[in-house]
Amino acid sequence: MAHFPVLQGLAVAFEPGQEPVFGQAHAERFQTSLACLIQHMGSLGADRIAIACRAAGANTIVTLEASGGKAPMAMPANRLAAHVRCFAMAGVVLEAGPRGKALRLALAMKAAR
Repeated sequence: MAHFPVLQGLAVAFEPGQEPVFGQAHAERFQTSLACLIQHMGSLGADRIAIACRAAGANTIVTLEASGGKAPMAMPANRLAAHVRCFAMAGVVLEAGPRGKALRLALAMKAAR
């Protein structure tokens, strides 16, 4: 067996919005799901992941945009479905979409007051 250092050389940048936003989610499940998602994005060849938060009406949106690598990054459908289920158990909706050579994911949850 070999060990592949997924996070080695991976830069993660957090870009907070203009004002603090809060979302409702199961904290432990959300943290675990987010850590797994970041590791998976790193294994796809990302060298940078930008995380941003913003309010959107009655929701809070967390976006993750992974860039790097030589080819456009894409997440296999079965792996994306597994991440969708994990976030759903935390009360969060995961949506994915390509953005040029980058992979863009959005996590939507109810805004907390």
